[in-house]
Amino acid sequence: MGIVYTASCPTCDYKKDFFLGFGFNSINLFSSAQVLKEEEQKEIHEIVSNREIKDFSVENKLTECLHCDTPEKLKDKTIITITKQNQHNLVFGNKCSDCDEELRIYDTIAEVSCPCCKDSSLTFEETGRWD
Repeated sequence: MGIVYTASCPTCDYKKDFFLGFGFNSINLFSSAQVLKEEEQKEIHEIVSNREIKDFSVENKLTECLHCDTPEKLKDKTIITITKQNQHNLVFGNKCSDCDEELRIYDTIAEVSCPCCKDSSLTFEETGRWD
């Protein structure tokens, strides 16, 4: 079950909810991949069709575009990691939907700077659950 975090800045009025973790849909690769760009969906289908997939994980992670300079550069995104039979990992969903540059993916929510004022670290409070 995923966790809803409310991020807030102690310096400015930035406040936003982020849906992080994984839900029931995370066990179905094709269903989870529907949120990805069409090219990424096709690549995943090809990997599965060619029987190259060894394992996969699906998780909503906190991401940041270091190229976009807006408060919306901080987002929760579905990130799919596929391990191929040759042990090579492929990551999907790791591009900014606005500028198509690679995103910074946070493994933890500690020390995330406010995207508005850039002066303070955000505080995260668990405010709910999702599935």
